[in-house]
Amino acid sequence: MSRSRLVLLILVLLAGSLIWWSQRSSQQETKPDSAPEAASNPDATHRQTLQRAKTLATTAPQQARSLLESIPEHSAQFREAQRFLAGLAMLMKDWQTSLQILDKLLLQAPNDPALLLAYSQSCFQTENYMQSLNAARELVGAQPDSIEGWLLIADSLERLGRRSESLEPLQQAIRLEPGSRQIRLSLATTLFALGQLQTALKEVQNCDQDDVDVMLLQAQIQQEMGRHEAALESVERILQKSPKHLAAQKLLAELLVFQQDYDRALSVLESLARPKEQDRHLLQQLIIAAQRSGDIEKAKRYRDQLQELLLKNGP
Repeated sequence: MSRSRLVLLILVLLAGSLIWWSQRSSQQETKPDSAPEAASNPDATHRQTLQRAKTLATTAPQQARSLLESIPEHSAQFREAQRFLAGLAMLMKDWQTSLQILDKLLLQAPNDPALLLAYSQSCFQTENYMQSLNAARELVGAQPDSIEGWLLIADSLERLGRRSESLEPLQQAIRLEPGSRQIRLSLATTLFALGQLQTALKEVQNCDQDDVDVMLLQAQIQQEMGRHEAALESVERILQKSPKHLAAQKLLAELLVFQQDYDRALSVLESLARPKEQDRHLLQQLIIAAQRSGDIEKAKRYRDQLQELLLKNGP
């Protein structure tokens, strides 16, 4: 699940369906007795303010935020308003505000799954990965079927440099949602990074074979395993679907150099070269391909560009 989708999910979990509120708002605000009730009952006013904020959340978030912040602590609507405000702050990427609110809410409801999910996500976004990990572990302890919780555990472990430990939570997420493209691809990528090539390849083969990202990862695994012909076939399939796919073109050039098809490799590499966007690795490949193809002048020119780049940016 993408981060933006996760934040929207959290907002719904914290405060209920925005769609429902949007559909009902005009009826609620135009009730004949709503004005007299609000005049005599402050809580009724606060309830209307909360409802109005919910209808504005996705279209005018700053206005919704001001309305929510106007609800006083003594109001019966305060706790619900604070939950919604935390989600809204996340939607606005104001992670510090969401954390401040969630810290207080969790004191009153330490095992609330929606609050733990929101807290873990906010910690992750502010690079507090250990806190994110701890909150996500509390979440799956309270709600073992939380896919989002398991993914946050995996992501936090990855950022903490504990990649090997991220396998188990990814596998838990796969068990809960075996059809998820993104989770399975994440698992395969992690296995590849850990050098578990055979297992990674098996995992990739369980994915949609027409998916460009799947084909690219498969080609990278095959290249690492020394299956260069198979990797070349995978790359060429990608380029048939997406001729300008940059990563696939770079991998194609590497495979062509390995196969000693230097003229074609040089042609591919030169099509990627951008004078104002010099890439050290690309220049190194260009030097090799030009040398091996016998074009000494080009090799010298690319070597000079590489030296200039290293002097400018350092090794």
